[in-house]
Amino acid sequence: MVVQRNHSRVASRTFQDFRAQVTVTDRYFAGELGDIAEAGLCLVLPGDVRVSDGEEIQGEIRAEHLALSMQFAGKVAWTSDGIKAGQPCRLVGVSFDQELELPEAVIALGMSAA
Repeated sequence: MVVQRNHSRVASRTFQDFRAQVTVTDRYFAGELGDIAEAGLCLVLPGDVRVSDGEEIQGEIRAEHLALSMQFAGKVAWTSDGIKAGQPCRLVGVSFDQELELPEAVIALGMSAA
């Protein structure tokens, strides 16, 4: 599956402090934010998580050090196996149902890492 991106993605190592809590078809998972744009995001979930393209997903991203909380809803666009800190992980691309307006603090984090 080819995913065409029309929006700049914000990715930063500081996102390791951003926690994600998501529900996919009545299953709950906790993970981290990989990157984010107005139209979607990448989640880093535990390696044993299995989700399928097209499944509905909803969740919340929190960053306590910024007192930030963002809720989202969308569909799983893609999945991939990965390694983070020497451990298996599952990368999950999410396409939002409605575009999000990214908080200035998130954009600033991305710019500071560039």
